[in-house]
Amino acid sequence: MAILEGINLVEEKIYQNKLTFIRPKSIKEKPMESVKYFSFAWSRFFAGLIFIGFGIADFILLGHLIGHQNEESIGIYVGQGNAVFLGGVSFFYTVGLVPLLIGLWLIIFAVFSAYKGDLSRSESSYYFHEKRPISPQFTELRQSGIKGLRYQNNHLGPKKIWYFLLIPMSIRVLQFGFPLFGEHRAADEILPTMMVLTALGNFLALFLLVFFPQKFIEFSTSEKIYKSWIAPLSIGNIFNDSLLKTLKFSKKNAETPEEISSLLNGKFSEGFHQSLNVDVKSQNNYFRLILGGFLLVISVISLSFEILFSTGFSLIGATYGILLIVQAYNNDFAEKISIYLIPKTKILNYSKIFKNKIHIEKISDVDEVGINQHFRKFDILDIISTSILLYLSAFESILDWKYNDIASPLIMVDVFFTVLFCSCLLLLLMYYWLIPVSTLSIKVGDEKLNLEIPVNSSFKQIFSNTVKKLKKSTQEPQNKKLFFLRAGIFVVIYVIALIFALLI
Repeated sequence: MAILEGINLVEEKIYQNKLTFIRPKSIKEKPMESVKYFSFAWSRFFAGLIFIGFGIADFILLGHLIGHQNEESIGIYVGQGNAVFLGGVSFFYTVGLVPLLIGLWLIIFAVFSAYKGDLSRSESSYYFHEKRPISPQFTELRQSGIKGLRYQNNHLGPKKIWYFLLIPMSIRVLQFGFPLFGEHRAADEILPTMMVLTALGNFLALFLLVFFPQKFIEFSTSEKIYKSWIAPLSIGNIFNDSLLKTLKFSKKNAETPEEISSLLNGKFSEGFHQSLNVDVKSQNNYFRLILGGFLLVISVISLSFEILFSTGFSLIGATYGILLIVQAYNNDFAEKISIYLIPKTKILNYSKIFKNKIHIEKISDVDEVGINQHFRKFDILDIISTSILLYLSAFESILDWKYNDIASPLIMVDVFFTVLFCSCLLLLLMYYWLIPVSTLSIKVGDEKLNLEIPVNSSFKQIFSNTVKKLKKSTQEPQNKKLFFLRAGIFVVIYVIALIFALLI
C-alpha cells in the first residue's frame, strides 16, 4: 500500500490455487460474512465501442489509400486527400487508426477480464475466489497476518497514461480539423467533420475511462501485497455496504467534537491514549484545482490564438492541467472524514467520502495518530510533466526577450504576458513541490506512515503563512533533505533553460 511506505513488500498476488473451477474444499471454516459480485469493466467496454465506432467510420469515409490516385497505390480513393504529404497515407491512418486499435484492445480486455467473484470472511481468514473462464484463482489470507487494507474508487493508478495518450492526439486533430471547414479546394466537408467528431469521441471515451474507474482493493501482509481491481455490476451502495461489512470495517460517530480541532492542530487530549473517534466534515483544499485550471487556461489560450507558449508546452500543459483537476476532484475534497481507533486493538479505521468517491484504510498495530505537514508524494508522470513545463516556460520566455522585435507594441504585449504567466507558473510549481500539505501521520512500530488528507484552505489561506509552514515542515532532518533536493532540481532546470536559450 502507498500508505505503508518504508516497509519492503513484494507486490504480487498470493495465489494458493490458480486452476479452481469450483469452490476449494480447503476452506474448513464456515464463512461468517460474504459478498458475491460479477465484475465487468463496463466503462472500458463502452469506451472501446466509441473508439471502434469512430475508427470504422473514418475507415469508410476517409478511405485507406496509400499513394497517388489513378497510379500505383494501396486501397481505393474515396474522395479524400492524403495526410502528411502528397502520395502519403490516407487521413484514416492519422485520425482513426489509433482509436480503432485502442477500441479493439479495450473490448478484448473488458471481455476477458470479466469474472464472478466471491469475497468471504471466516473466523480467522479472508477468502478470495475469482471464477474466471480461463484461469480461475483462489486466495486465502490469514487475518492475523494482515497489516493493512485499502478500498477505494478514486485511485487512477495506470489510468493516467490515458491522459497523455488521448488528450494531445485529440487536440492536434481538432487543431487541423477546424481550419479545414470552408476550404475552397475541398469537394465536401467530410474530412473536417470526421476529424472533429473523432476528437470529441476520444474525449468522451476518456471521460468514461477516468471518471468511472474500477474499485481497487488491496491487502498487505508483512511480506506481500494482494491487489485486485473490481467492477461490480451493482446499483447504488449495495456492493460498498456488503464489502465493508465483510471486511469488518468499524466506524462510529464521534461523540467529542473538541477532538476535531485538537486533531487538526496536531494536539491531542489525554483521552486520546484511550480512544480516538473523530468526524471531520466538509474539508476542501483548492490548490491543485487552481494549478490545474491555470495550466489548462493558458494552454487553451496559447493553442487557440497561437500566442504566449509553444504548441509543445500547451499540449503538455493542457494534458497535465486536466489530470490535476481530476486528481483534485478525487482527493482534495471531502464531505466527511472519519478516524476511529481503539488502542486495545490498535486498529485504525479511516474513511474519506466525497460524492460517489470513497477511500477506506484499515491499519493494524497503530501506536499514535496525528496531523503533520509533509511534502506531496509524486509519481514519475508528475515529476516528468512538471519538469518539462518548468523548462519550456523558462526557455520560451527567455527566447521571447532575446529575439522578438521590441519596436512592435503587440509583440511586446505578448512577451510581457508570456513572462508574467511564466513567473506565475514558476511560483505555483514551487509551491506544489516545496510547500508541505496536511497528512495523517500514523506511527506503526518504528515506522511513520503518512496519508495526505484535505484540510480546509480558502484561496487566501493557501498562500498565507507560507514561510511558517515551510519552517515547521523542515524541522525534521528527512524533510529538510528532501526540501533542498527539490529546490536544487528547480535551480538546475532553470539554469539549463537559461544556458540553452542564450546559446541559440
